[in-house]
Amino acid sequence: MGPWVSVDEVNPASCDVTTRVNGEVRQQFNGSEMMHSFGELREQMSEDFTLLSGDVLSGGTGAGTAVDSTVVDNDGRLPFDKFLHDGDTVEVSSPGLGTLNAHIVGHP
Repeated sequence: MGPWVSVDEVNPASCDVTTRVNGEVRQQFNGSEMMHSFGELREQMSEDFTLLSGDVLSGGTGAGTAVDSTVVDNDGRLPFDKFLHDGDTVEVSSPGLGTLNAHIVGHP
């Protein structure tokens, strides 16, 4: 998250999101494609938790992740070419919100 959080400035139900890995588009989706709205998530979460000002609810991601876009090999193995690797750059952007960049660093 960061470098800031937009509050009540963008409707998440109509927000376009694009994810790129090393410049390659991996995901393009709209908040309207979510299985549950943030209102529904907030309602369900507040049944078990006291939500306070500043709490953040994250809604997950759209289709196009490495898991759902990778085909299992003939030998039953899952190739890892679409998964993130040391040195990759991930860019998530949305009009009206901006762009968040992350550089992937492998575990030492």
